Amino acid sequence: MSDTPTQPGHPSQLAVLERWPVAIATVGLFSSLFCFLNLGGYALMSMEGMIIDGARSMMHSGNWWVPRVYGDVYTYKPAFAYWLSALPQSIAQAPSELALRAPFAGGGVLLAMGLLWLFGRLLGPRTGVFIALAATGGLLFLDKIRIAEFDGPIAVYTGLAIAAAVAALAVSGPRAGVPVATGALATPFSSAGAQAALWVAAYGFAFLGFIAKGVPALMVFGPGLLAAAFLTGNVRRLFRWDHILGAALFLGMVGFYIGSAVAVDGSAIFDQPAAEAGRRSVGWTLSTLGITLLKPVLILAAFMPWTLLLLRTKQTLIVLEPRARRVLLAALGFFCGGTLAFCVVSTHEMRYYLPLAAAAAISSGVIAESMVSRGSNPRSLLITIRVFLVLFVLGAIGTAVDRGLASAGLIVAILVPAGLSLLPSVRRSVVPQLVACSLVLTVAYAFVVMPGRALRRDTTEVAAVFDPLIPKDETVWMVAPSDHAGKHATLLHYLGREVRILPETLSESKPEAAIRFVIYTDERAHLLAKTHRVEDIKMVKHPYFNYHLARVLGRALDAASD
Repeated sequence: MSDTPTQPGHPSQLAVLERWPVAIATVGLFSSLFCFLNLGGYALMSMEGMIIDGARSMMHSGNWWVPRVYGDVYTYKPAFAYWLSALPQSIAQAPSELALRAPFAGGGVLLAMGLLWLFGRLLGPRTGVFIALAATGGLLFLDKIRIAEFDGPIAVYTGLAIAAAVAALAVSGPRAGVPVATGALATPFSSAGAQAALWVAAYGFAFLGFIAKGVPALMVFGPGLLAAAFLTGNVRRLFRWDHILGAALFLGMVGFYIGSAVAVDGSAIFDQPAAEAGRRSVGWTLSTLGITLLKPVLILAAFMPWTLLLLRTKQTLIVLEPRARRVLLAALGFFCGGTLAFCVVSTHEMRYYLPLAAAAAISSGVIAESMVSRGSNPRSLLITIRVFLVLFVLGAIGTAVDRGLASAGLIVAILVPAGLSLLPSVRRSVVPQLVACSLVLTVAYAFVVMPGRALRRDTTEVAAVFDPLIPKDETVWMVAPSDHAGKHATLLHYLGREVRILPETLSESKPEAAIRFVIYTDERAHLLAKTHRVEDIKMVKHPYFNYHLARVLGRALDAASD
């Protein structure tokens, strides 16, 4: 095969992806593998049990606005994740781990198909395929979409919001939002009605991102939109009626949601979010300042392997046709604007950066299309080799900052493209390297990383020991840690009984509550001793905690005298 690059207008590599049926099948297959492979092959972990309990509480009470976890109001995060968890619980009495996670993982497939449809119409099906695979095949996305928590939904729906906004900015000219209508691909979204629909969709999805996890969605979408409008020369576009309509609908939906929640539980619903915001705003130390300076490179590393292509942004902008160039600039605006927003807060957990996945993917996908359509050569593929050692350093830093981002995954994300770039069969296109890397990462997460995490935190054996010692219809009380029993949520789920949090003082106890059985850990025994006298029934050792099941004998003597 000749080393001569493919010229524009000649049959290009991966041309079969320009056919819509092939593009849809490709994205459907790979995104399903990325999100669903072995999804039910490991036990629940982390906060999954809390969300399941909150959803069950909503189903029983009919209050769908204010989450309640183990009987107590829990408004650190909004309600959307609980709504998703209620879907399988409304269908089956005891849904499996696969069923409980399916609405969350299914969002990943929805994101991929949405990106394919939107950018496939705007720039061609093959570009849509690349963007969709980049969005669902990145390291951090694979890490978080496989569990039923808050992070997957905010990534999916904020990502769709960003995609719609990027499209709206890309089909407008740099002056006052005048539609661009040149070329064979001019018709999609160029009418006034279609652009209004894009803005309505953008803010509708932004609302879903907001009620998925709250402020982080706005931290990405707001600054990102301003940066994207500036880079595309469309700042005045934000003052047109269609954008204002979308923003007004967003504010109306947020107001309706908050108003409905206040009508149920009053202004107390703001106490927990305000406390968390205050805690995070004063969390600056020399350590967090140092981490903040590294956030841009950490975010770049979080979405590998596809973000490797962002190192070719400058070269790509020179050769892109106008519409693709505006798409790339708008996506980079969202990526850089969101990154800058995270640099002004002390939060440094990698999972908070997940809403940037779509912006990174759109940028990477457009660059990948440019490389493929012009015939990538071995020199352009050696981008991985040139940054090989640098990325190893980034991987080490990322692991030190947040061990939740597996170091093994980072190493694989570097080694696989580097190794594949040396094989003659794939040296002519960077895309097969990146897809292969995503597949390797998927297998690693599905069968090694996620099951390993679940195994280390597995509490099913503890639940199996306690189960025969507690009557089936008995309420179990838990002495909560600082995270409101999140560390023990899976144990409480697998017990299969109603669970309540033990009040820290007797004055908080509900008169009708009969407290007979309580579970506590060694680290919280002193809190239990302040309120109740107990008799241990069983103690089970766990890698992280020693769990005690105790029978309550009565109030503590000091508490009773009070």
